[in-house]
Amino acid sequence: MNDQNFLTMLIDIFRTRWSEILEALQQHLFLSIVSIVIATLIAIPLGIFIARRRKFAEPIIGVASIFQTIPSLALFGFLLPLFGIGNITAIIALTIYALLPILRNTYTGITGVDQSAVEAGRGMGMTKNQILRMIEIPLALPIIMAGLRTATVLTIGVATLAAFIGAGGLGDIIYRGLSTARNELVLAGAIPAAVLAIVIDLILKRIEVATDPRSGKKFSWKKASLILAPAAALLLFFGFRGGAADNTVVVAGKKFTEQYILPYIISEYVKEKTDYNVEVREGLGETPIMTQAAENGDVDIFVEYTGTGLMTILKEKYNPEDTPDAIYEKVKKGYREELGLEWMKPLGFENTYALALNPETFQQMRVKTISEFAANSSQITFGAPTDFYEREDGYPGFVKTYNLQFKDKRSLDPNLMYSAVKEGEVNAIPAFTTDGRIVRFNLKTLKDDKKFFPPYYAAPVVRQEALEEFPELKDVVNQLGDQISEEEMAEMNAKVDLDKEDPQEVAREFLQEKGLIK
Repeated sequence: MNDQNFLTMLIDIFRTRWSEILEALQQHLFLSIVSIVIATLIAIPLGIFIARRRKFAEPIIGVASIFQTIPSLALFGFLLPLFGIGNITAIIALTIYALLPILRNTYTGITGVDQSAVEAGRGMGMTKNQILRMIEIPLALPIIMAGLRTATVLTIGVATLAAFIGAGGLGDIIYRGLSTARNELVLAGAIPAAVLAIVIDLILKRIEVATDPRSGKKFSWKKASLILAPAAALLLFFGFRGGAADNTVVVAGKKFTEQYILPYIISEYVKEKTDYNVEVREGLGETPIMTQAAENGDVDIFVEYTGTGLMTILKEKYNPEDTPDAIYEKVKKGYREELGLEWMKPLGFENTYALALNPETFQQMRVKTISEFAANSSQITFGAPTDFYEREDGYPGFVKTYNLQFKDKRSLDPNLMYSAVKEGEVNAIPAFTTDGRIVRFNLKTLKDDKKFFPPYYAAPVVRQEALEEFPELKDVVNQLGDQISEEEMAEMNAKVDLDKEDPQEVAREFLQEKGLIK
């Protein structure tokens, strides 16, 4: 693809998805500003306190520094079970990340004030509060503002990760682009995020200059508040409007192509057959996050796979002698009794793992089964999604069952791993059998001759409370049972991954072709 075509595609993305980008920008701004405001309200008084009582300075700044070193995704993960998905968890995490620069600069600014100015204030009979308000804070304000600027830019950047916990923002668009290898979509999220950071930083810089006593300019907080107060009110109003409305069914998906399409198949069908409002939350997270979100009531419907439910969530052992129907019934019973979630009728296709090799590796090895492949696995570089290395039905049991000894293993995005194996960056991947790139990239799959992987039939999972709240939901969702074949799912995936079509449009087109919606 040449630069001109790419630029045309980028412009087209902004033109056709402007309302979507604007909504994501609004969510991003809300999360960032609210977090910064809360962090400022905590960090500045705390900074003043430790400047007055310096024996507390080192331990308090040390604690804030420790929080700063926690990887962003890990912090989101720690908070998720406590506060669920959405804005609250994101704001708490972003606030924690914003504390250190403001706290440290406040402490540095206050302690760095020329003591002769403080003594002059005391000589004039000023109280401690008057000295703080009229001497120390004005002189320290430029340094405090510098910390605030740093925290703001940092927060806007980290806020892109809020998409991983269903809080929305520009990270949604960026990750969708990464998942479908669409660089123009990545830029459609990244460019507004960068512009937002630059604009807010410039505004704060103007305030920093205006508050510097050495600038000779008089800054009026009264005038500034006339602008900032209405802006803050509007921000809060539009930010809190982002939640799901009453009578709304929330359908969510995981972070790979198939799971971008299936929520729209369900949502479009439910909208056609009922009067319910339906909201789709794309790319919410992997299986544990999705299940937790449903248990917490943040999500009403998501599509799960029988093998995943059996081993990853219910922690039960897979017996290769069990039939797919027996596994479905076991999972259905376990989810109902332990989690309060109901499995609907399977959609009609299985998406299991298959060890896929690039054509060159397949030609060299000339094997048909994984057992035959195992003898030469020490020559192979293996790539897989991060969660595959931790799953009960993933890497540990897989290599043990087949006595595999890979030369190297790499963690890859579940969508990008197909390009990696095609280009020879890795030799083998655990491909999803419904992925259209297996055929289009001419990848060769090997037979799971020891039946290590359990059946993975896809079925909608619905909260029991949602079935009570929306009485028509069960019958309507069950009407999608056996409507999607493995070939049809693979073709839909290929349209998104390779033909760069929009998941919602692909879902609507499928439903219309099947005569399920008008």
